[in-house]
Amino acid sequence: LLGADPTFHLTFDQRFIHPNTRLRNDAGLAVADLAYLDGALPADHNLRATGIVGAGALRVDANGVLFGGGAPGTFAHGNGPFSLAFWAKLDAANSSMGLWIGKSDNLSRLMLRPTSVAAEFTDKADLNATTANLVGAWQHVLLTYDGATRILYLNGAEIGRDSIAPNTLDTAAGGLIAAGGAGYLDDVRVYRYALNAYEAKALAETGWLRADTAQTRAAEAATTWSASVPAGLEGFYELQ
Repeated sequence: LLGADPTFHLTFDQRFIHPNTRLRNDAGLAVADLAYLDGALPADHNLRATGIVGAGALRVDANGVLFGGGAPGTFAHGNGPFSLAFWAKLDAANSSMGLWIGKSDNLSRLMLRPTSVAAEFTDKADLNATTANLVGAWQHVLLTYDGATRILYLNGAEIGRDSIAPNTLDTAAGGLIAAGGAGYLDDVRVYRYALNAYEAKALAETGWLRADTAQTRAAEAATTWSASVPAGLEGFYELQ
């Protein structure tokens, strides 16, 4: 079970997601100028795709970027703890997806690449976890930071941690989020606290995939069983 709700949450479940128009923050706080920017696509192009959580996802191509500022209170403040999480499916070996808070010259970032997941803080050592090939399938990535320890999760399992001093992020008036490369993005979340391992697992288990049921009916069968009555029996239960 998850604790407090995220301050920032993109579900991409709306019916239409057009280039260069504002996106909806489903956490309830304003998103300001957050939009998927892509000058190569017509204004009426629908970027909505089938999602891994809920109904929709954002289709990302190499020409576009999800970018913008959040309203006050949406992102983590200063040196406070935070968690960054998203689902992504990379299309190609040169694709990547990232989510960060702060500004371009001073940020804290979670990155998903074809064979790694990383936590990157400006002017700090990176926390990088090498993985198997992640291209072509949905992956859930999560970075938690409590002000002293960074922890990376992939699909609900911890894959790396380190101890590091915080950045002084200028997020009281805004923040940044971005996705680059080619693929799909879904269920983007920012929390103002560090999720624990149980919450990380719960987030990763929110995904669903289409399942095909068998079209042929199994042959009917019957079975019987019996058991001796135990000594001292004072009651019984009938199973239907």
